[in-house]
Amino acid sequence: MTILEDILGGISAAGRRETRKVRVGILGEGPELALSASALKSAPAVSSVVYYHPDPKKAAANASALGLGSPASDIGELASRVDAAQMLSFDGRTDAAESLLLSGKHVSIRKPLAETPEDAAALERAARRGKAFLRVDDEAFFFQPIVKLKHLVDSMEIGEICAARFRVNIVGGGSLDPLKSILASSNYLLHPCFDCFAIAIHLFGDIESVIAYLNPMDMKRGGQGMVCCKFKDPGRYGVFELTYSPEADIRADAYPCDFSIETAGTDGIIWMNHFYGKMTETPWIEVRRGKKYYSMGIGSGMEVSWASALKESAAHFASRVARGGAPGPDIRAHARALKVLHASAESASAKKEIFI
Repeated sequence: MTILEDILGGISAAGRRETRKVRVGILGEGPELALSASALKSAPAVSSVVYYHPDPKKAAANASALGLGSPASDIGELASRVDAAQMLSFDGRTDAAESLLLSGKHVSIRKPLAETPEDAAALERAARRGKAFLRVDDEAFFFQPIVKLKHLVDSMEIGEICAARFRVNIVGGGSLDPLKSILASSNYLLHPCFDCFAIAIHLFGDIESVIAYLNPMDMKRGGQGMVCCKFKDPGRYGVFELTYSPEADIRADAYPCDFSIETAGTDGIIWMNHFYGKMTETPWIEVRRGKKYYSMGIGSGMEVSWASALKESAAHFASRVARGGAPGPDIRAHARALKVLHASAESASAKKEIFI
């Protein structure tokens, strides 16, 4: 075989891998169900979408509402009809995910990865045994202003990072359900908006220890919590300010949540101002370095909606598994984040610093 024939053969094989499509199941319920289903249906690498719910009546009703075909309410039946699965919320989610992984089906699971680190470890073992890909569907990794923030941090635009401040305020009014049942629970850090430890690790490195103060979230009056962390990089610290304001409102096509990241370095500060929605008209990215100041918003060409990030995450998952590649983000960041989350809850209860 000539070198040219070898190159052309490689290009042809790559094209076949790229055009292969996958059948995807979407499992469970949640405020993002309709958008997730729409994102999967529109993903170029998806040939069909099958809806699953363990309750046959809910399976039929939700599949009809989503414009999908015949649903499944038996996990074995679903496994025979799909190549991969997107998992939302439902009772028995971890067991269903483990079953699919053991049968060789690739699984994308809405954060958190699991309720406990032990369950997360069981899912990772199932993925290895079934030779399947496991990832957490965390659209923050695909939100372009956060991607830009990562680039600025890595390129040392503001020097060495000293501190990071995450402000997360869930409000009572908006587009999607604020998930009050999780806010009222004993560990509201499992709320998808408050659970931002994986993106913190992605941006700033691994977390060494935490100390937390978590007051109950009252459904009428609101509440607040705070998690302070020490990153493994020397001299780098972080704080997560978590609040619930039931009387406030926000313009959002996602969870009713005001989210921002303030990053301080030795040479300047970066503000990433919006994610789920907007409460102010500030740009998505602002950078101040000495006397230099610039900002980036819609005019920068970035996609700045939460819905776009969710769709990009779905398309990435389908495209990667269709080509036989591991989808991102790396599961290790979310497994580690779950340990940070539980260490924070332990710290608040024990009133002391917890090393992870």
